[in-house]
Amino acid sequence: MFDYQESKTYLEPELNGQDAQPEVAIRQVRVEQPDETDAHELDVDERTFQIRLANTETVRSHASSLIHRMYASRGYTVNNPLQENPHRVTMTISEEDKVIGTITLGIDSPSGLLADEIFKDEVDAYRARGRRVCELTKLAFDPTTRSKTALASLFHIIFIYLRRVQKCTDIFIEVNPRHRRFYERMLGFKKHGPKKMNPRVNAPAYLLCVETDYVEEQIQKMGGTSGHDNAEKSLYPYFFCPISEKQNKAAIDRQLAVLHTDQGNANAVNALAAIYQASRGATSVESLTLSH
Repeated sequence: MFDYQESKTYLEPELNGQDAQPEVAIRQVRVEQPDETDAHELDVDERTFQIRLANTETVRSHASSLIHRMYASRGYTVNNPLQENPHRVTMTISEEDKVIGTITLGIDSPSGLLADEIFKDEVDAYRARGRRVCELTKLAFDPTTRSKTALASLFHIIFIYLRRVQKCTDIFIEVNPRHRRFYERMLGFKKHGPKKMNPRVNAPAYLLCVETDYVEEQIQKMGGTSGHDNAEKSLYPYFFCPISEKQNKAAIDRQLAVLHTDQGNANAVNALAAIYQASRGATSVESLTLSH
């Protein structure tokens, strides 16, 4: 279940230092006031965040706790939120070593996706066309953060992994009906099939899907443009800048080469994320363009 919300959630205790993974620092430079007419509008502020692969029991425990607290506050039933699985990858985002967000990627396998439990016919239609499907699940985000940059960064890093490492073509999410419009407007997801009851959380859900080609097109078009006065009202302007990606192609390709042979390599995942975000605060589309 995918259930981004903006209230009733908590920050987590400090992570155990001995389990800390290499960090990704995200610096934000633009300040903007929330639009009171839009319940899903997020702030952009000057705080620093860290992204890491949740590949230890301690980090997974903190992520699980955040999932449980957020979902329980909505009345959802969640048991054993995160368990080690070779077909799932979890990432977290933290502020001052406190987990404020997490997301899990599920890759299609002989055991299928979680979405198959109630939306198997819809997902099978994609498989029948030879599509490489995946799902994003267990999104939990501290609403007091209200940061477009933090949310977009977490989405972008896991998107890079699912598209360039796992070669996925379509991303599925299951969302509560009240959150459907948020994902349609902010990320371009589209509804597939009718509303159904999701027994994993004891709540209704829609199945939404977006093609990775579409996501890549939006990143190339809008990534790194959040400082523009006429920036699109979506999450894509807060994704990483595609121009800086081209500048760092050699370093990115080195980490991707590692991941193509060892898909669970935490050091490579974190290094890849660090390359993308290194110039987040200091670099804009304008400055990159003017320097070349």
